[in-house]
Amino acid sequence: MTVTKQLIEEINRAFETSDYSALESHSTDDVRWTIGGRTQVRGKKDFIQMCKDAPFEEVKFLITSIIIDGDQAVVESIMHAKTKDGKAYQQYICDVYHFVGDKFDELRSYVDTAYDKEVLKEESVAA
Repeated sequence: MTVTKQLIEEINRAFETSDYSALESHSTDDVRWTIGGRTQVRGKKDFIQMCKDAPFEEVKFLITSIIIDGDQAVVESIMHAKTKDGKAYQQYICDVYHFVGDKFDELRSYVDTAYDKEVLKEESVAA
């Protein structure tokens, strides 16, 4: 299967709506997720747990750009959310996916780590 904009948008919607079964179906068993340059998780179980533990609610993504080249996709977006303690949170994100067929086996998320630490304190997703 070829990576398409529709597939990328579907994955982003799954992150946005906490649709863990969709995230499971779109990721490989040995998926790796790196946020802010640090490896956070390896394996589907830990990947899904990281999603469940995210310190956000009312998440919305505004995708500003999708670039697809073979088995890789780069997605630029703006995340609008509230932290669990009600603070407004707006993060500019660049996600780089690597796909094997229609499932991603690697996701590298680049975020403003200084902003992340300022707003989230100990809950930093990029710590």
